Amino acid sequence: NNGLTGGVGADSIDGGGGTDNTSYSASSVGVSINLSTGVGSGGDAAGDVLISIENVSGSAFNDTLIGSTVNNNLSGGVGADSLVGGAGRDNLSGGDDADTLTGAGSGDLGVGAIDTLTGGAGSDLFVLAEFYNDGNTGTSGLGDYGLITDFSTLLDVIQLTGVASDYVLAASPFGGISGTAIFKDEAVDELVGIVKDVSGLNLGDSYFQFV
Repeated sequence: NNGLTGGVGADSIDGGGGTDNTSYSASSVGVSINLSTGVGSGGDAAGDVLISIENVSGSAFNDTLIGSTVNNNLSGGVGADSLVGGAGRDNLSGGDDADTLTGAGSGDLGVGAIDTLTGGAGSDLFVLAEFYNDGNTGTSGLGDYGLITDFSTLLDVIQLTGVASDYVLAASPFGGISGTAIFKDEAVDELVGIVKDVSGLNLGDSYFQFV
């Protein structure tokens, strides 16, 4: 397991085996990192090639961090960051300022993925969409969902696909996690998210956004 930092200039960063981390905390401008393609751009990430890197920390500015098909830890830090986990079981931490956190991408459907989404300080957007719908209408899909750990009804927004009537809210189905579960309303309701330690939510309120 390695902690690797390329610094200024175009670097080739190869983590090799194990779980490896790279940080762009010293960058003087925001960075864009895509672990699926292994390409970096902006600031200290300009021209970087990343190989076998699982975890990334961004700069103190506005960053875009995109995960790969394995389990990733993506940390935005200060700045209005966009974090996309992709496939795998991912841990996304926005940090300060207004961040957008997307646990699973539209091409992944979050099958088998339990992603942990922590917005941090600021007004954050949690994009659950319908990405955790595994496409199997005969099961409740309890093995794939986004876990929102620090939702504020006064500051944050949850984005879902469709309209409010496509979803139902219920208590968390897991004994070890309290809060509100968001289900896609199907023949067998499909779990797409849990809002940890928050109750009394209403799909008609402004903290839910439908697209």
